[in-house]
Amino acid sequence: MFSTIKGKIIFFVTLVMVVCAVVNIYFIHRDVGDAMLVAQEKSAVNILHSMDVIIKDAYHPLLSDKQAMTQLKRRQLQSAARMIESVFTGYRTTVMKGRPQAEAAVQALAWLESAPFEGIDYFIIDSASQILASSRNFMTTEAWKSMKDAKYRNLCEIMCYEKLRHKEDYATFMLPAGDGKTRPLLAHFLPLDQWEYTIALAVDISDIEAEAQTRLEKILSSLNEFSRQLNITKNGFVYMFDADDTILIPPPDHIRNDIHLSGNLLTKGRIYDDIKSASESETAELQIVSSNDPDQNPMMVYCRYFKPLKWYISVFVPLNEINTPARILVTRQSLIITALFMAGLGVVFLGLSVIRFRGRLA
Repeated sequence: MFSTIKGKIIFFVTLVMVVCAVVNIYFIHRDVGDAMLVAQEKSAVNILHSMDVIIKDAYHPLLSDKQAMTQLKRRQLQSAARMIESVFTGYRTTVMKGRPQAEAAVQALAWLESAPFEGIDYFIIDSASQILASSRNFMTTEAWKSMKDAKYRNLCEIMCYEKLRHKEDYATFMLPAGDGKTRPLLAHFLPLDQWEYTIALAVDISDIEAEAQTRLEKILSSLNEFSRQLNITKNGFVYMFDADDTILIPPPDHIRNDIHLSGNLLTKGRIYDDIKSASESETAELQIVSSNDPDQNPMMVYCRYFKPLKWYISVFVPLNEINTPARILVTRQSLIITALFMAGLGVVFLGLSVIRFRGRLA
C-alpha cells in the first residue's frame, strides 16, 4: 500500500482525518458534558433559591404574627401578675402592723382562689419549691419538680425563688390536658420578695401554635405545588425533610423507599445523614449511589438548609441524564464526521483517478 504515491496519500489523509475526528469527538464530549453539568448545577441552585424565597416570604409574616400574639399573651400575664403582687403587698402591710404572717398568707391565698382571671392558671411556689396554691389540682409539688420547659430544662431549678430574685421571667412548657394529651402553656414567673414566694401565671397558647401549624401547612402545600411543576430531568426530583427525618416533600413513588431507607455506597452512611451534613456545610452538594439501586446509577444532590424551621431541601439529578445531551451531540457529530470522512476519501480517490487518467493520456 505504501509503495505507491496513491497509497501514501490515502494513508496520510485517512490518518489526519481519523486523528481530527477523535480529537474533535473527545473535546466535544468533555466540553458539552462539563457545560451541561454546570447548567444543571445552576438550574438546581435556582430551584433551591426559589424554594428558599417561597419559604422566607411566608415564614417571616408567620413569625411576626406569632411574636405579636405571644407579646399580647405576655402583657395579659404580666398585668394579672402585677394585680396579685399588689394584693399580696397589701396583706404584707398588715403583717408589718402586727398581724401574724401565717394568717395573712392564708387570707391572701384565699383571695387568690376567687380572683377573676379568665383563661389564666396560677400557682404559688415558696422558696423551697413547694406548691402552696394552684388553680389546677394536678399542679402538685411533685409535678412541679418534674416539669421541664421547651428547652428541656427543669423548671423548678431555673424558675426557683433564688434564681428569680428581683427579676421576672417567662417560660414555655407542656401541661397534661387529659387523655394522654398535652397543651402548650406560656408562663410568667414573678418573685414576691417580701414573702419569698414566686407567682406563676400560665395561659394556653395552643391557639398560637395551631395558627402557626396551619400557616406552615400552607407553606408546604405551596412548595409541593411548586416542585410538581418543575421539569428538572426525566428522573430528577425535589426532596425535603425536617430535622426529625419527617418527609415534607416526598420523592417519586417508585424510589420513595430507596431514598428513605438506603445508604450511600460512596460514603457508607445514610443518604439522610449525608444530605444533612452537606446542607449545613459550605459545599452544599454531594454525589450518591443508592445501596438499593440495582443499577447503581450515581446521582448529584444539591442541598440547602432552612435553619429557623430545620428543613433540609435537596434536588436530585441522575448523572447519566446530565450527560445524555452530551452523548446525543457526540453521536450526531460522529455521524457527521464519518460522513465527511467517507466523502473526503471519495474525493481523494476521485482526484487520484483523474490524475492517473490524465497521466495515461499524456
